[in-house]
Amino acid sequence: MPPNTNKVYVNCWPQLYVHQRMALGTMSVTTEKLSQWLFFTGK
Repeated sequence: MPPNTNKVYVNCWPQLYVHQRMALGTMSVTTEKLSQWLFFTGK
């Protein structure tokens, strides 16, 4: 791997990680809300 690409990868990785964490958090919250809504409407 050329050092140029390596530097870009090291700089981008934390941002990708943060975006991934945010996406996972949003997904889990949405799933939770959806399951609560289904639970209340199903009663």
